[in-house]
Amino acid sequence: MLYLSLSAGAQTNKKFWSSYNRLRWSDYHGQPDSQSQFTAFTYFGLDYSYRGTATSPYLFKFEVNSYMDRGLSWRKGTPSINLLKHEQLHFDIAEYFAGQLLQAFNTQVYTENYKAEIAAVEQRIARLRRGMEEIYDAQTLHSVNRDAQALWDSYVAELMSKNYTLMEALNRMPKPQASAGLTEQ
Repeated sequence: MLYLSLSAGAQTNKKFWSSYNRLRWSDYHGQPDSQSQFTAFTYFGLDYSYRGTATSPYLFKFEVNSYMDRGLSWRKGTPSINLLKHEQLHFDIAEYFAGQLLQAFNTQVYTENYKAEIAAVEQRIARLRRGMEEIYDAQTLHSVNRDAQALWDSYVAELMSKNYTLMEALNRMPKPQASAGLTEQ
């Protein structure tokens, strides 16, 4: 049996995604960046681990979790509740992509190069997640554009409740700029 966990930081700083345990400003323990123009920064990540046989047939069982790192996340003062909701939506997007990563891991056929194949799957999904998050921030102006924020609120709620494929999700993203730089390869 092979077991690998790719995690950064101590487990105590991690707040794992949960539909009933939403973000709170009290989750932000990091030192604020005085040079940053932003009022808050939230560090999100995906942990994954797998175990299985390292010989043919290469069969693995994966576990994927999204988390917020409290120690790397910071705020200046007490930002608005709208900004906290905006950050929560980033967390929800991370959770959606955790599910997509698990699905991609489970449908990949592995060979003796399984470590590189697993890394390639993770990198592809991470690139798509980053692209979606950049579009989200650009369209909502980091929560300032309330109309765009409302569109994204609805969109992510739909993502979380439906079983869309990754391509369906990308095609349903709020417009304009929805396809800028995002294609699944």
